[in-house]
Amino acid sequence: MISSYRCPVCQRPLPKPKKWNPKIFEADRKRFEQYVFCDDDDDFDCELWEGAMHRNLDGSDSGYGQFKFQGKVQKSHQVAYQLYVGPIPGDMTIDHWCGKRACVNPDHLQIVTMRRNQMLRSEKVKRILRLKKLNRLKN
Repeated sequence: MISSYRCPVCQRPLPKPKKWNPKIFEADRKRFEQYVFCDDDDDFDCELWEGAMHRNLDGSDSGYGQFKFQGKVQKSHQVAYQLYVGPIPGDMTIDHWCGKRACVNPDHLQIVTMRRNQMLRSEKVKRILRLKKLNRLKN
């Protein structure tokens, strides 16, 4: 059965996963919120993840948080989207418009295609570097 849930990119109807029900996530939401820190010094009002961090294959920190949700370990920003916004369709991913991998603020997360996410990544890097340069010039 197709619900009124639509893809934000192409507006095609998407099926809502059967398990998605915000009320059943209440315990997960409380557990999740224990690891969120509001960064008051941040220009973007980010809510940063302070729980477990995902590691790259070489053991270095990837910058993404991780959280066990629905029986599997997932990236914390993906869990935040599911807890506060809704389900993530299978062919979509979550983008941080603020450019901070540790940010779990639902207002900073947007659902996009993988291709769009890759295109935005290079634009964000350029924008963040410009902002850092401006901040250095002001100080």
